[in-house]
Amino acid sequence: MTVLAGVVALLTASSATAQDAEQAKAQPEHTRRLAANPEGLSLAIRTQRGTLRFAQGELITLELEFRDDSGNRYSFNPIAYDRSGRLGVDRVVVAPAADVEDPLHDYYRALGFGFIGGGISSLPAPLDGPRTLSLELNEQVRFQRPGRYGIHVESGRFEGGGRGAAHERLIVVSNLLTLEITAPAAKEPTETMAARALRFADTPGAARELARRLLRLEGDANRFGTDGHEIRFGLFSTRYRAEALAVVRRELMAASRAVHDAVPTVAAFLEVMTALPRDTSDDGPEAGEDAERLRERMRRYQCLVAFWQRHALAAGLRGGPADVAHASVAFTEDAPPHCPALPAVNVARVLPPVFDHLSPADQWRMLTYRWRHVAGAAMLPVLRQLVEAPGLQQEAADAALVRLGELAPSEAERVSREDVATGRFRFSAQALRLRPADTPLVTASVMQHLARVRDQSTALSDLQDGAGTASRGLLPTAVRLASPRVCGALEDWPSRSVVSCAARASVVACALAVDASRGASAVREALDDASSRCRDSLPETLALVWPQRLPQDVLREALWHADASVAGSAARALARVGDADARVALWRRLDEWHAMWKGREHEFRLARPTLDDPVTQALGLERALREGLLRGRGWLTSADDRLRVRDSCVTDACRTEFSPFAGGPPHRLVLVQAEEWTGQTVYRVDGQSFDALHELMERLVLYPKAVTIAWRAGSSHAPARAAVLYKALATAAGRRGLTILAQPPAVNP
Repeated sequence: MTVLAGVVALLTASSATAQDAEQAKAQPEHTRRLAANPEGLSLAIRTQRGTLRFAQGELITLELEFRDDSGNRYSFNPIAYDRSGRLGVDRVVVAPAADVEDPLHDYYRALGFGFIGGGISSLPAPLDGPRTLSLELNEQVRFQRPGRYGIHVESGRFEGGGRGAAHERLIVVSNLLTLEITAPAAKEPTETMAARALRFADTPGAARELARRLLRLEGDANRFGTDGHEIRFGLFSTRYRAEALAVVRRELMAASRAVHDAVPTVAAFLEVMTALPRDTSDDGPEAGEDAERLRERMRRYQCLVAFWQRHALAAGLRGGPADVAHASVAFTEDAPPHCPALPAVNVARVLPPVFDHLSPADQWRMLTYRWRHVAGAAMLPVLRQLVEAPGLQQEAADAALVRLGELAPSEAERVSREDVATGRFRFSAQALRLRPADTPLVTASVMQHLARVRDQSTALSDLQDGAGTASRGLLPTAVRLASPRVCGALEDWPSRSVVSCAARASVVACALAVDASRGASAVREALDDASSRCRDSLPETLALVWPQRLPQDVLREALWHADASVAGSAARALARVGDADARVALWRRLDEWHAMWKGREHEFRLARPTLDDPVTQALGLERALREGLLRGRGWLTSADDRLRVRDSCVTDACRTEFSPFAGGPPHRLVLVQAEEWTGQTVYRVDGQSFDALHELMERLVLYPKAVTIAWRAGSSHAPARAAVLYKALATAAGRRGLTILAQPPAVNP
């Protein structure tokens, strides 16, 4: 034996001795936890292959056999996967812990991507016999060196039974297995090697091969079990990030085709975790890194995603028509404001001629969210073709008509008049480009079409949202006109009782627009109609359809409605349209709710809550009241208000949920943003949305004078349109004594 071999053997033996000592120390704790299993519940684990010897990087599948011999019929959750990529119901415990690591720690914790995504599964139910499930050990554990390791599983799949112990998770501990892990096989990856095997091999060659496959990836990369999922998570977990990133950089810069949407996010992850690796000295199970370092890592990650998207866009624009189309939609998101400026890429030069290569959904997305990248005269032929295309989805048709109105207003007005006059109703009421002078002609046309479909015994629901019907969209157009003649015709419509909720809301909105007093009576009548399934959502729907006309006194009354679902809908509506009086009413209703339920929180612990259960409805009302107070558009919420909302909770779960809202620094900077959908400009401020400029002004005047207000154009606006919106915004603000900066002040990246 050589000296070197002797040293290696000595170190290996020393390491094995230390590992054995750590296992021995952990065994008493495992024995204690095993003895604490709920009586009659058991979990036995074994390897699927029956062997206990594996090489590093080799796939290790455990079989978990659950039994319930308690006679209590505990519910068992059989869920097998989660869309987040990790199922947290079964936790693997390894000793010695110092020699293993979670391969996805950085993904789930260092960048905060951990979430519960849900997955298709049978509902929890009692076991009628043994149930065996599989668990891939490599998903949770990476062995850093050869040796012997003791493992067991702690599972929370059983749930307590009985009304007083609903959803109480019962932890069941398994038997102990001792695995012998040997050195990895010296085998270079090949192009035919399965993606899952590459993911767990975790060698420099495997990392490079995963990166090459990422650049060639097609199809769904998010669905659990696909090659795309394995490639992404293999790169998220690899220790050889520099090697993988070098391949991505080299091949993407030279590519002349569209790449998968996942490429920029994976590349950004590899780069940011190389530049700002986590502090491995703080890897305890409940530990967390410094919050400032986490924020800095996320900020840099966001900028790197934008950087890699720009290079992916350039690669796609060098390709053929399908490549240009895909890249233009996938990689034209705006970078966050704190990121360095990126070189411009001229999408408007290459996309219009190949616009027909986009799906209808992507056409809508490009016209709605990415418009500023293609706005210009070159898009006019495309828009003209779209507004005349038969069978085009309404969302895409609306977006095309709105953008045509920006580039050629007279053409859009002509198309709108013809659409109504001919009774085609291809566009939504919001998208129609109509002038006040068009009202008499359009009203006469609408009345003519209403008479025709009435004679055909057409239901109002078909005029609102009847898929495939010739007159779909007639009702929203009629409500937009809101003349006494039109609304009278709707109120007298035969068989009005059998209508969709959207159609019923449209009729009530029309009545509100014509006569506020009669409209208020119509709202009260609709809310008192216990036979209607629509009353639960009517206040919220009206707040969206016709917020200016909605009577707040009726909504305030509805907070005390006998049906808690109606009261909750009224609370959410008041959060959208309510004033200072609405805020007072919401506080009073929440205080009364708290007084009613304080000391009765045990009643909330239901075995299987349902939508019709009174306690479940009461909890829904509580949430609506709290969220309404926190998110009301007509008032500012102070730190004291947020504390008051949290302290009015009667359950620990509520206090935990609302604690993040408590406290917080005062406002220093308020950003006004705007987007446009189907012809409607939507302003966003501090998490709130406003459909009209005067509504936005009512919000802005609430802020203290020391607050800086700044404008930021949205990605859906062409530069000329953004300038028009800012000018109108600044003018309206000036009338109210406000100053709005043309762009946010500079911030440090």
